[in-house]
Amino acid sequence: MNELFCHLFFLLFSSLLVLIFQGEIEQDEFDSYDVHFYAPSREEIEDEVRKEGSLKLEKLEMFEMDKSEYGSENYGTQVAVAVRAIQESMISHHFGERILDSLFENYARLVDEEMAKEDIRPISFVLVLRKI
Repeated sequence: MNELFCHLFFLLFSSLLVLIFQGEIEQDEFDSYDVHFYAPSREEIEDEVRKEGSLKLEKLEMFEMDKSEYGSENYGTQVAVAVRAIQESMISHHFGERILDSLFENYARLVDEEMAKEDIRPISFVLVLRKI
């Protein structure tokens, strides 16, 4: 799973490079953007909730975005919407909101191009926690 997330974030990195070439962001802005990313496994999530101790894991579901649900034309856009939900605040804080639409349009296009080469299926977890 971490390999998939690395691939998706490489495409986000590539989308930022497109904005440099288009003159929407400066190289030094890009160079100073330092993001650390870690994608836990299901077992790691369960272990951390247990270790924390004040919460009970009521439900943990894993959802895979399936290309057939969206059609090939909309799949990249759906992936971009999901990644934007996670990354938007950090990106806009560093680069400003002005680049968000262009960035994620480029990202959606790159995801669609990669989907033509291989089957990419992003995974999301949904947790329901109850305080003990």
